[in-house]
Amino acid sequence: MNVRVVLLSVLVAAAGAVAWYVTDTSVYTQTMEPEPLVDNFVTGLDQLDTIEVETAEGLVFRANRQDQEWLATHLDEEQSFPVNQSRLSTMVSRILNAKVIEHKTSKAENYHLLGVANLGQDDADSTLLTLSSKDKEWQVLVGNMAKSQRGTFVRLPGKQASLLIDNRVRLPHAGSDWLARQVLPFTAEELQGIRFTKGNNTSLLLMRSEQTAEWEVVQVDNRPIEVAPERLAYPGVIEQAVKDLTEFRYLDVRAYFPAQWQQQDPVGQVTFTLANERTVTAHLATTAELNQYRVWFDYPDAGHWLSGWVFEVSGYQGRAFTLALDDLTDNT
Repeated sequence: MNVRVVLLSVLVAAAGAVAWYVTDTSVYTQTMEPEPLVDNFVTGLDQLDTIEVETAEGLVFRANRQDQEWLATHLDEEQSFPVNQSRLSTMVSRILNAKVIEHKTSKAENYHLLGVANLGQDDADSTLLTLSSKDKEWQVLVGNMAKSQRGTFVRLPGKQASLLIDNRVRLPHAGSDWLARQVLPFTAEELQGIRFTKGNNTSLLLMRSEQTAEWEVVQVDNRPIEVAPERLAYPGVIEQAVKDLTEFRYLDVRAYFPAQWQQQDPVGQVTFTLANERTVTAHLATTAELNQYRVWFDYPDAGHWLSGWVFEVSGYQGRAFTLALDDLTDNT
């Protein structure tokens, strides 16, 4: 074998071994017993007022507590969005209860191997977590997950020693990661009717039967119609279509501005009628992204936050809002 090839292979293997040693073995500054990562601070989520997550690229996530509810405030200066409190609670609990099980490297040139470099450092891929109460603030740089041990590398800002804690800490990578996923103010069971409209034309109207409470097609292209059960594509196809609408899933969210929405290319509308006769209208528009849509919900309840946001959705979710009779019937 070529001597140069052998020498290169040895050097590569040695470099890999060094990187593994720094990131995943016991590089102690001293022998120690497990000790708390957080000391003399709060003991739970309910004692915090603000949580922020930052990377070198800027603010990723900010949430403020209002009474017992956490609201995301990083998306818009004036509007807030409900947070997935389960994820928030889990993260805070793991941080507050974490134990330091190893002291790792104190050399700044090795911080990037653990993902705990200062945010201002070139190529920093760390995440700065800030927990704030009314009169206290605590910060930690959260790095990579340990590969051979269940834990996370962290470093306290201003401290040289990087640490390995015994809990895996997951933080949001995008602004929409930790937002509440349940956004519609109703469920399928609360609906009485769903009207699909294009321009001034009711392309499809679904109503729940007063006798059986089953969903029926009652109107197509502004004309009354009866669809025999045997014409449907399969039993329960209408119920599945309703489920696809009400189990609404979105990819991203942005604040709603009327002037901007007027510039969108409209696709159609879906009006949901609730049992109490209240209505919520979803407006669907195309986007510049292939196979994606935008949805804005016009909800007349002035106290509800839903109408303040525009949702980016996948093609699959968007097509649920363009339902047609052919999607429900067997055309073979």
